[in-house]
Amino acid sequence: MSSRNECHILYCGANEAGTDGLEFIRKYEHCHVWFLEPVTHFYDKLIHSHDILQVLKTGKHHMYNIGLSNKNDLIDIISQDIRESHALTLVGKHENKKDIGNDLKYKLILRDVAEILFEYHILSKMNNNIVTGELNLLHVNCEGGEYDVIKRLIKKSLIKYIRIIQFGSHRPSAIRSSISQRYCCLQQMLLTTHQLQFGNNNIVTGELNLLHVNCEGGEYDVIKRLIKKSLIKYIRIIQFGSHRPSAIRSSISQRYCCLQQMLLTTHQLQFGIPWAWERWLRNDIMKQK
Repeated sequence: MSSRNECHILYCGANEAGTDGLEFIRKYEHCHVWFLEPVTHFYDKLIHSHDILQVLKTGKHHMYNIGLSNKNDLIDIISQDIRESHALTLVGKHENKKDIGNDLKYKLILRDVAEILFEYHILSKMNNNIVTGELNLLHVNCEGGEYDVIKRLIKKSLIKYIRIIQFGSHRPSAIRSSISQRYCCLQQMLLTTHQLQFGNNNIVTGELNLLHVNCEGGEYDVIKRLIKKSLIKYIRIIQFGSHRPSAIRSSISQRYCCLQQMLLTTHQLQFGIPWAWERWLRNDIMKQK
């Protein structure tokens, strides 16, 4: 991201110090940064920070006591939620609204991310519904809310107007049973418009001609790790036997299907039988055949 061109950065989950946002301002002096923090306890400390006050005085940057989600909502939390951690997840709070009773202390505002992009005039919509504008960086650190935020942008076809997406992936207890599936699906959806990037210095060279895996259930972790680290594209041919060990049998069909979907971004299935053997060739090799 150029430090000399005017740009827009949306920073969700600024917490008490807004550390990442201040770094963006220092590094990209022409950028406009929106600091968003829904928890009033955190926001009060943020707004009274000397460093934050200095950047707000410039008139270029903005701060709002809201969070982002896939819809507009009000979330009830109690003081104990804040005391337990310096980072508060709002995932699952929707379902617990009726259980708060007399302990209600705070009401938090969540805004639809698809609406915010237009309200802040980062994007504009013409009379013929053509969208113009661009968000240079979406930086999300909202303790599990990243899944709803990014999925909403994909669903509304707004993700293509965002140049760079940075997010921390979390595992809040309310959705922990389905978190691996949600994470994999999110990565797959993002791959239609974006590519996972390392730092500029992490240039990988070389190639593995054949990965042959027969490790009685360990194949899922091995191949998923290579995909997650963006190393799968350096392997020409992948052969593995798919197994159903008893320890993971309840989730094995889901893991197998997810693995196949992830492989399809870089390889094509040449032959295969589920729960037996399959052979995948990298896309460029298939084109040569």
